[in-house]
Amino acid sequence: MLKKIIMWGLFIVIIGLIIAYFGRNWLVERAVEAGGEYAVGTKTVLGSAEVSLRGGRLDLNDLEVRNPTGFEGGDLLDIKFGRVVVDAGSIFGHEVVVDTLLLDGIKVSLTQVDNKGNFLVVLDHIKGLDMGSSDEDSKKIKITHVSVQNISVEGSLTLLGKRQYKKSFNVDGFAMQNVGGADGSSLRQIIALVVKEILSKTAAAGSGQLSGKLGESLSQAKNNVLKQADSQIKNKIEDLGKKLIGGDNK
Repeated sequence: MLKKIIMWGLFIVIIGLIIAYFGRNWLVERAVEAGGEYAVGTKTVLGSAEVSLRGGRLDLNDLEVRNPTGFEGGDLLDIKFGRVVVDAGSIFGHEVVVDTLLLDGIKVSLTQVDNKGNFLVVLDHIKGLDMGSSDEDSKKIKITHVSVQNISVEGSLTLLGKRQYKKSFNVDGFAMQNVGGADGSSLRQIIALVVKEILSKTAAAGSGQLSGKLGESLSQAKNNVLKQADSQIKNKIEDLGKKLIGGDNK
């Protein structure tokens, strides 16, 4: 009788661990999908998430960012693999410190239909987000290093219902440092920042390789991002100047 009780007890514990493991993965998947949809304004689907039982590592597989409304089915952005390496001691705190975020196998599909580009729709959506505010109850995330590798791009131009061309090219990988800033950012803000950087790098590379209205739209996107960056730098310098002046008056 005691043996049966012990066996049943072990069975329940094992089942509980399995549920906790897969339940944790499911929660991560839903969080990434919800954060992605808020950040880019289109449906986002994550194939799977695998949380290391030892803690400190999260693998993301097959993240798909769908095309905005008004474009044919398919994805604007596909990320084959992502790995997040976290400072294990920060996981249960209010602020999560990520040592490294690696994104590998990026496929970007730039589609221009007449005067409308799928990438411009998403960049405009991100531009309209209030990146300065954050839910007080949400976890803050700081990422020390982001590495984006193996970026392939396919650009297509359609005018008056007729496909003009489709062309493929590759974009050099890039790195980002200290994403989230000194105070940290929410998951959806982090996703918006990384997607914006991927599309910005793609626009910069594609503006010199793709012709017609698509090339013009990519140049426009590149210039808008540069203007926005210049404006942000100017604002930071002005804020710093005000602080220094205020400090001198004390």
